[in-house]
Order: sequence, then structure tokens, then C-alpha cells
Amino acid sequence: MTGTTIFNSATAWTRRRLLKGAVYPLMAGALAVLPAMQPAAAADELTIGMSHAHTGWAATFDVAFTEGFGFAVDEINAAGGIDGTIPIRLIQGRDTASSAAEAVKSVDALLAEDVDVLIMSADSSSTIAAGLAGQKKGILMLASTGSQPSIAGQVGDWMYLSNFGDNLMGAALAIYAREDLGIETAFLLKSSDDVYTEMLPEYFAQTFTKRGGTIVGEAEYTFEQVNFGNVIAQIRALPEAPDAIMTGAFEPDFPAFLRQLRAAGITARVLGADAIDTPTIFSLGPVSDGTVVLTNRVPVEGSAYKQIEARFAKVHPEHLDNAAWIVGYTAVQVLAEATRRAGSTETGALRAAIEAMEGFEGPSGPISYAGHNRVPLWPVHVLEVENGTGAFKKTIVLDAADIPAP
Repeated sequence: MTGTTIFNSATAWTRRRLLKGAVYPLMAGALAVLPAMQPAAAADELTIGMSHAHTGWAATFDVAFTEGFGFAVDEINAAGGIDGTIPIRLIQGRDTASSAAEAVKSVDALLAEDVDVLIMSADSSSTIAAGLAGQKKGILMLASTGSQPSIAGQVGDWMYLSNFGDNLMGAALAIYAREDLGIETAFLLKSSDDVYTEMLPEYFAQTFTKRGGTIVGEAEYTFEQVNFGNVIAQIRALPEAPDAIMTGAFEPDFPAFLRQLRAAGITARVLGADAIDTPTIFSLGPVSDGTVVLTNRVPVEGSAYKQIEARFAKVHPEHLDNAAWIVGYTAVQVLAEATRRAGSTETGALRAAIEAMEGFEGPSGPISYAGHNRVPLWPVHVLEVENGTGAFKKTIVLDAADIPAP
């Protein structure tokens, strides 16, 4: 195991939305330079601060992202740094605890460390609240797995997404539903508790109806809702059963909904996105079979992704079925490429290099930022759950014109 993960036996862990086997330090407001990522003093180094949730709902994504990110940093530093000359120093901030207030404290402390780049949480409210401080200071920021295109706009021109946007995912899922699955009618399950769970179905609906599909109804749920009887009753009350149910729900809501849906005898295809590309979903058994999952992973033998996965598996096998790790790994590759293009680790130069980046070949396919309002354009990979695994179906590459406006 690399120094990316520090085991602290005294740390109290919440099981809610925290992946089995994920261990991470709760540092009570302190900053820590991760041991394996503290290279010898150099004339130039890239200093990255990470403001992530180690507990609470966002930890499901932040922990896996951080492990992938740290693994990529370890590989680069083991080779002498970026291009063999520029080491990366990674500073882990305090636990944001999936809270905007704690995220602000975390970022304020990291900014005092004079970091070149800030990596923010999957929690959009935390990223937006804390990102305003980074925006004011003029520091390049990347949202980790946060996929709401509104994040960049609400924070400002120093904020970029590391992940593809909800509007890209919604469009890709709608195209797959219509063209590959022949879905004619769909029911939407939404939650206004988060922008992701509220807007992703909306983006899906825009493209789905544009391509001849029909939305036959929608229902609202709240985070950590235990009983979905009201939603199931709405679906049953429809004149005809929908071909599919599309939702942005994730743990623990998605598993609860899916179990109750199947127990009620409703067999409609269930369409989800990247937030359900986690081990819990694949461990549900037969009830999850046929579920569509969008992902950054490319589980195809011979792919660049599979080569990286084989190395990562030796260190963090518990995170292989959580796509957040490869988003983290890819973010490091983007920053390393930006450093090469800029010829500098200065935060403004890095930002300019990312802004102009087009067609950079990442582990999961080409990535372009140029002309896309700080939200990367990259391929979406489609999986379907089959016998507890995510079976790869296809890769969807969209033109900017196919993506709904944020």
C-alpha cells in the first residue's frame, strides 16, 4: 500500500454512504502532507491541496477519487516527477464532512499553504461555497466528481470540472435509451435535495423527447427516503407501464428504490448515471440486472484504462467498481499535461493551459476543455449490470451540439 492512505485506528467512521474498506484520516482541522507524496526540496514543484469529505454522503465518491488521485501522484513522483523533473506535493485538508461550512474552513487553511491547485469535493454545495475563496485569490480549482455544469458558472473562471457534465450524461443516456434499447416511454424519479438528482433527469428528458421519446410522468423523493411506496403507486397508476424509469438517485436511495420496485413486480428498465457506478450497486443481486450505468471506466481488455486498473488493483482493489477513482487518476494526468504545456507550475499558467486543452488522450478517452465553458467534453461509457458485474456495451462520443445547454 502506498502512502496515499493513512490508517488511523482511532478514527470513527460512518457507514452511511462510505464504501466498505475505505479508510481515511479524520484530522480534526489539521493539514497533513501525505508521507509518500513529500518529495525532496526542488526548485519547482506542483503543490496541490485537496478539500474532500472523509465522512458523510460525499465520502462515497471523495475517498475513491482521492485514492485514484494519490495513486497517480505516486506513480509520477516515483519516476522523478512530471517529465522526470517536477515533483508533486499533495496536501490533504481537513474533513469537510459533506458540509459546506466545513469545506470553507478546509479551503481557507489550504489557501494559507500557498497551493497551486485546489481539488474540491463531489458535493456541489461544498464546492461552490468554498470555491468562492479560491476564486477571489485566483487559484486553479478542479471539482472532483462533481458533474453539475452550473458549478463552474456559480464559482467563476478559476473553477473547472474534472468530470463530464450532467447535461452530457443526460443526453448520452437518452440517446442510448432511444437508439440502442428502443425505449419509447420513460418515467422520471427526481430529488430537489441536490442539483445532480434534480437536473440530470431534466437533461435526459430534453434529449429523449427531442428524439421522439415520451415522458409519461415523474415523481419526487427526498434523500435517505426509506419507503418509496408513493413513487411505486404513481408508476402503477399510469395508463400503461413505462418502458424505463430514469433517475439520478444514488446510495442509499437507489438500492432501496430498486429493491422495492422489483418487489412490487415492476419490470421496467432502470436507467442511471455515473453516481451508481459503485460496488454497492453491483452487489444487489438479480434485482439490479439490466440496470444501465454510465461511467468513466472502460472495462475492455487491451484498453489504456485496463492497464492502469491492473496497477491500481494491487493497491486499492476495494475501489475498482467505483468510477470515482479513475476520475481522480485522470485529473492528475490533466494537471501534469497542463504543467508540460505551460512550462510552469504557476496557477495562472496552468489555468490557461487547461482552458486551451483539446483532444488530450486521457485514460478513458480524449478530453477537451477548449470552448466548453470549463466543463470537459469526453466519452461516456455505457455498462449494463449482468450477474453482479458491469458489462461494457458501448462508448458514446457526443458533439457539443448534442449536449443540452446548462
